[in-house]
Amino acid sequence: MELSKDQIQRIDGFLERLGFEYIDIRYEMVDHIATDIEQNIVNHDEFFRKNKMHGQFLGYMMRKKNDLEKNYVQQSKKQFLFNLWKITKQVSKSILNFKVLVVILFSFTFFQQLINYNIKYTVIITAIISVVVCGFSTLFLWQQIKNIGKVRVVHSYYSIVFFLTYLATYIPNIFTIYKPENHNIFVANFHFVLIFLNVLVVINFVKHKNQFKNRYKYLLS
Repeated sequence: MELSKDQIQRIDGFLERLGFEYIDIRYEMVDHIATDIEQNIVNHDEFFRKNKMHGQFLGYMMRKKNDLEKNYVQQSKKQFLFNLWKITKQVSKSILNFKVLVVILFSFTFFQQLINYNIKYTVIITAIISVVVCGFSTLFLWQQIKNIGKVRVVHSYYSIVFFLTYLATYIPNIFTIYKPENHNIFVANFHFVLIFLNVLVVINFVKHKNQFKNRYKYLLS
């Protein structure tokens, strides 16, 4: 006999109170716990009955509390690494797209001409654009987290663009970008690459945004 919607929500509510914020990981755990209860508990109504002092469900969950917390941490780390690999693979694949590759090569060639013409202002302007693009990407994905919910894959996208924003701001420090020692080909091309990486990561997210919403629609409702 399957658990009712209210009983499923009792399990989810308990996990949420434990601080399990990522709903995709939490609901995988809910599914596992629900299956275990369905297979081992005969009277579900009695099991979930709320008593003033104690209840079977509460006792069951408290006995599993330590294991649940360890499992959540492990799944969160595992899912984060998997998402990084998956996003990197998708972005790399998009770079190899013929149209994207042509745009990148044309832009890079033109950019080299700007470096040769005036490396100082090319570095300064490119660095400023890089910080602005990275900052916008970070704010955009933070807003998506608020709209979609705390889904691990969305947080993974946010972590990537936040890291790129850090690189754009501190390599070199944006407040010392005007100093002559920073006016070199490496700094110019570094920020050029950051701009394209940010744009490709955000485009990849937007491309899969509806997929995330549809996949976790039942979790977000």
